[in-house]
Amino acid sequence: MGTLIDWHSHWIPRRVIDLLRQRRLNPRVVENAQGESVLLAQPWAVAAKGRPLIPEWHDIDLRLRRLDAAGIDRQLLSWPTTNQVDAFLEAEEARPLWTAYNNELARLVEERGDRFFGVAMLPSSDIHWAARELERAHRELGLIGAALPIGGFQTLAAARHFAPVLEVAQRYRSHLYFHTGPAHPSLPGQPPNVPHPENDVPLIRWSLDTGGSFAAGVVTLTQTGFLKPYPDVTLQIAMLGGSIPFLAESIELRARGLHGTSQPGNTRDAFRRVYFDSGVIGRGPRALKLAVETFGADRILFGTDFPPLPAVEDTVAAFDSVELTAEDRNLIRSENGNRLLEARKSEPELASASV
Repeated sequence: MGTLIDWHSHWIPRRVIDLLRQRRLNPRVVENAQGESVLLAQPWAVAAKGRPLIPEWHDIDLRLRRLDAAGIDRQLLSWPTTNQVDAFLEAEEARPLWTAYNNELARLVEERGDRFFGVAMLPSSDIHWAARELERAHRELGLIGAALPIGGFQTLAAARHFAPVLEVAQRYRSHLYFHTGPAHPSLPGQPPNVPHPENDVPLIRWSLDTGGSFAAGVVTLTQTGFLKPYPDVTLQIAMLGGSIPFLAESIELRARGLHGTSQPGNTRDAFRRVYFDSGVIGRGPRALKLAVETFGADRILFGTDFPPLPAVEDTVAAFDSVELTAEDRNLIRSENGNRLLEARKSEPELASASV
């Protein structure tokens, strides 16, 4: 069936696990009662009891065997912002951690660029350092862009905080990957992070919160004019944009009602400014089919969310079960991704010309 590129996967190198193990406060890595290494996040995070750091998080040889078994040829590697580590680190704590992460990721990409490419992790607590680190990611590390928390883009006021990063991204034609999680609490314009007690179906509530968070971020990025100064930046939204495929028609109808019909379709066209990856939501065939119908197959990227979801073969099987034309399936499997990666090849020349 041709090449399959996974645009939604995560990696935590051993070096970063060791650094988190040295911390005495959350977020940190500890050993649980069963002798397993677990990542502890803030009390109200979904991983509050500890996310087990199964070997797939860091063991590249094991990962490659799993990818080969599932028929996945290449993966985009990123830090899992779901764990909310960056959101609760002060700048002086975040800078060395993300420097180490980006260095390790660059080393892996250099060694196994045939299978992996990566986006840098940036701190939301020090946005000017983050902008410099994004520049280093392009000029020195061979990375294609950066991961950012969708929680930092819930409102236009919050998104504007990231303007220094977007300015660098425009210069280098970055690929920005928006994933689950809040930004640092000092960031203005973020909604509250509401805890859900154990007796109130917290995982289901979290799914609802996450779907709404992605949808709000998509609205900020596509409907407010925020991206107008950054036409050469490509953007990827995880999890099919959360609930946005279900809301897109309503948003378009409301926009027409408010502004007339002289330019029908502009609101929907604006959604095509970004790409959506399938991630774990893509294991639901109806959700993926709706996203394709809403935004077009040429705006969808295949993704597995591997790990923490170890059953990567099941994710591929779920994607294969979706009713799509052969052309649309091929776009999602590889053509869209190859087009994005091809555009990144001209970065050094563009960046040198603009400095």
